[in-house]
Amino acid sequence: MQGTLRVKNATLLVTMDDEHCRIADGGLFVRDNVIEAVGPTATLPATADRSIDARGMVLLPGLVNTHHHLYQTLTRAVPGGQDALLFGWLKTLYPIWSRFGPDEMFTSAQVGLAELALSGCTMTSDHLYLYPNGSRLDDTIAAAGDVGLRWARIRAQRLGRAGAGARGVVPRRVRRVGGARARRGRRPRRNDVPQRPRRRAG
Repeated sequence: MQGTLRVKNATLLVTMDDEHCRIADGGLFVRDNVIEAVGPTATLPATADRSIDARGMVLLPGLVNTHHHLYQTLTRAVPGGQDALLFGWLKTLYPIWSRFGPDEMFTSAQVGLAELALSGCTMTSDHLYLYPNGSRLDDTIAAAGDVGLRWARIRAQRLGRAGAGARGVVPRRVRRVGGARARRGRRPRRNDVPQRPRRRAG
């Protein structure tokens, strides 16, 4: 968000700093997406492009989600996966995930990130280990750029090498695609502020 934002009159502002400071009637002042001031409302600049009255609310730093598989957002309510143990759940969902493509990866990440934002999360990681049917890490990066959350994108290890218990869980073509996409010697990269990559036409 460009410009200035003033959040004022919060019943309590929790800073989560080393001193565990809590400020009654607190607020903050933001300029071009950077927090410039935190403190009692009376100490903040008097005007801003946008102002939010947080009376009756608690203001605290954004939450950080350290583990997520955003592509799974679209398959939460599949009946065969409800109340199933791990390998039964995976056997139900892997055939569905194997049919995902770039659009499904983008949409699932977008929905999952929006849910996180609405629950107060401002930074997340995403452990992505499936790349079927032309899917790329860029598809989820584009979704993060649209929603605006900070995140760490991680190329995770799939379950296919978890031992004998995993045999028959991962469809062959998903295992083949997942292995082919990992480049030897390439390490995951991190980016707190995702940049929107160019989307392919169509």
